[in-house]
Amino acid sequence: MSDDTLLLAIGRLERAVHRLEERLPAALAPAPARPGDQALHERYERLEERHRALRERTSSAVERLTRLLDAAKAD
Repeated sequence: MSDDTLLLAIGRLERAVHRLEERLPAALAPAPARPGDQALHERYERLEERHRALRERTSSAVERLTRLLDAAKAD
């Protein structure tokens, strides 16, 4: 790559970075609250709780099955 081509490529990269930096504050700003956001948040929290409970029940069931299989192997 010639020096001129390299300088052009670096210039293009610098301009692209500058454009991204200009847009960054807007991209990081929180979205404005909308009607229904609170209900959606509450629904998400309930879903997280159900997921946690299901994960615990599943882990418990797997542990019980493992103990049963280990006991059957020992016999």
